[in-house]
Amino acid sequence: MNWTTNLSSENAHEGSANGDVELFAGKEVNATVREVIQNSIDVPNDSKTPVIVEVDMYEESIDKLPRISQVKEIVDNIANTEFWKNDQEVSKRVDLAKQTLDKDTVKIVRFSDFNTTGAKGAKQGHQARTPFTALTRANYVSDKASSSASGSRGIGKNSVKGISDLRMVLFTSQTKEDGKYSSGQIDLATFAKGDKISNRINYLVGDDNEAIAGEVIDDKFTRNENGTDLRIVGVNEDYGQELCEFGLVYLLENFFNFNL
Repeated sequence: MNWTTNLSSENAHEGSANGDVELFAGKEVNATVREVIQNSIDVPNDSKTPVIVEVDMYEESIDKLPRISQVKEIVDNIANTEFWKNDQEVSKRVDLAKQTLDKDTVKIVRFSDFNTTGAKGAKQGHQARTPFTALTRANYVSDKASSSASGSRGIGKNSVKGISDLRMVLFTSQTKEDGKYSSGQIDLATFAKGDKISNRINYLVGDDNEAIAGEVIDDKFTRNENGTDLRIVGVNEDYGQELCEFGLVYLLENFFNFNL
């Protein structure tokens, strides 16, 4: 298991002012609640059983994050890249990431859905266009049945990164067809090594460069039925507080047309 870097002399520098995340600036928590729950609602197991989404926020040991030493190395590499020396946005992101990684524990928000199909297709690999690939390893791609469906352009899933000081998300999905597989993303900035530049997004993969069978973090929750778990890692304190205070309000506004 490792985080991809894909160093290449053909890559271009990409900074932290990610338009797909900045699109939700000022409404990061509201968008996170809306987009994650909508994605769950869109894949019900059947029409008779309501979809359930469980939300939990907790602190976990920083050492339990998958390949934590490599995560720290990625952040250090970005910090040491000369190209970003005077870039305020990248410097801000690196500082927030380092502050998070210097702590003994990390704040995680977990969204887990039940009575859903889960994101299918992990066994087919990331070259296949499947719901699992669309969720975990593709940009501007959605595998929803209709182009008019909510969130059908594949952008809304990026909203969750906006509340993380690490810009890190971990995914686990279990389906009838594939069993249980996991993946993850870190989305901070590129870094340079010699004449080579990394990709901006680092993906958590197995030794075969594909999704990982089973779980990738031991945080006392284990999925035992079909559905998807999305863990936002390194949640900013202010956004965490906002989720606690207004999460239910955002739920009512977005899905029940309540204006509170």
